[in-house]
Amino acid sequence: YVLTAVLWLSAFGTSLERRTTVGKALSAPLATMALALTAANLGMIPFRSPIYDIVNKFFVPLAVPLLLFDSDLKRVIRDTGTLLAAFGTGAFATVVGTIVAFAFIPLSSLGLDVGWKVACALAARHIGGAINFVAVAETLNIGGDAVAAAIAADNVVVALYFAFLFSISKSGEEEEESSEVEEETKETEGSAATAKEE
Repeated sequence: YVLTAVLWLSAFGTSLERRTTVGKALSAPLATMALALTAANLGMIPFRSPIYDIVNKFFVPLAVPLLLFDSDLKRVIRDTGTLLAAFGTGAFATVVGTIVAFAFIPLSSLGLDVGWKVACALAARHIGGAINFVAVAETLNIGGDAVAAAIAADNVVVALYFAFLFSISKSGEEEEESSEVEEETKETEGSAATAKEE
């Protein structure tokens, strides 16, 4: 039943994005994460399951090549220089941010020798995605409880962060649209005044 629940949550998250304003603001992945977090905390789906391991081990790595099927190779090659510099800057800032944050919040509640491992896995996740998190967690032999706690905390923070980013982008789009409407109105008024003078 867990696989059915995972597929249903994914489909419902996608449907929310297509049909509701809240879903559009959140996006399908964030809506699905919010639904899954709610369902798990209400006891509707388990926190741990072999299905999750299968999804992380096989389906998540398949998602990257599937996303690349739609990519325009000419544009990728043309834009790689600036994107590579931006990625390098972001990756470096993530590593520095992780080191600084770990000095203030050592994650000692996870265990004496587990906190730094979880911090490394989270840094890897924010540099290269969930695949990196899973790979680092497996390499460092992080226990299942610590992995579950890290993923849950990370999903909540990331959901809030992305919701904030989407709200900023939406307000920016609305401002651009209103300024375009104002410019069109001024142009229309100007041409009407010119026509009256003639």
